Amino acid sequence: MFLAPYLDAASHFNAYNFSTSRLRFPGSLPVCIDNVTVALWRAEVFLCPSEARDPLGAIPANNYRACWGLTVCGAVSDNNNGNLDTPQSLRSATCQREFSGPAGGMFRDGGSVSAKDVPDGLSNTAAFSERIFGGDDSTVMRMGDVRRGGMPGFSATQTTAQLVTACTQPGLPMTAQHTSNQGFGTAELGAVTGGTLQHTLYNHLLAPNSRSVDCNNAVSGIDDNRDSAVISARSYHPGGVNLLMSDGAVRFVSDNVELSRPALTIGLASGGRQPPDVPNFHKDQGADAPRSPANFLMPVYLAVWQAIGTRAGQEQITITQY
Repeated sequence: MFLAPYLDAASHFNAYNFSTSRLRFPGSLPVCIDNVTVALWRAEVFLCPSEARDPLGAIPANNYRACWGLTVCGAVSDNNNGNLDTPQSLRSATCQREFSGPAGGMFRDGGSVSAKDVPDGLSNTAAFSERIFGGDDSTVMRMGDVRRGGMPGFSATQTTAQLVTACTQPGLPMTAQHTSNQGFGTAELGAVTGGTLQHTLYNHLLAPNSRSVDCNNAVSGIDDNRDSAVISARSYHPGGVNLLMSDGAVRFVSDNVELSRPALTIGLASGGRQPPDVPNFHKDQGADAPRSPANFLMPVYLAVWQAIGTRAGQEQITITQY
């Protein structure tokens, strides 16, 4: 909503009630209808001209996602009121560390980011990416959809590395339960106003246009602070996606951009070592590297795709690498 005044939508900004972060329409409890009018806003500027699926053509929808970095956490808090538990839970502390540390992106929960918080440089840090809509058909799973947890290998309390591993495990069915309304909104689910992985955010955990279907931990998939999800950059453009970098430049990034195993870097300090129970990972299709001792003790390393998804990884990259 803070972008609205710059999009000729100052009236929407002025109408939004920032004192409440909840939005629920009658028929889904608790009912919180303060921002229903604004949530129904269909902002054409957030729609990609190449989007092939826009089934209703009138409801709010969003193709442009803000970069959340290298974390699956939807929020820091374990509570829907936004307050932290005391003492803080392990999940909450881990998410807070990912948002504020080297895994954090240009957007984060629990605080804002300014240019001084980006030692990697604005020109090498992604701000927004394209993402195609879900299929809006609950009987067919498409690459814009998100696989819901609740099957072998998934749990509601998984860390970032564990959820990525579950998401990319071989043999997952294409007919399992999934969320097909990714990117769409209703009065209850504002596709532009809701700061969620369901509608407005993405992360750099799988390659652009990954052949692995994205997934979540099935806690809610909508607005629960315990939601976790792998949400990838996706487009209809052959061979890659367009990113809006933090300096305002638009870069086309190849599907074959260098990608490393997120588990090598998440939550670890520079110079750390990979846990011995997590295999090395080459590409997003889920192929494990040979399980040699060297692969279990690799130095922490941010490959190019993960590097441009973080603001403070302090890696050295150039635009010629993507």
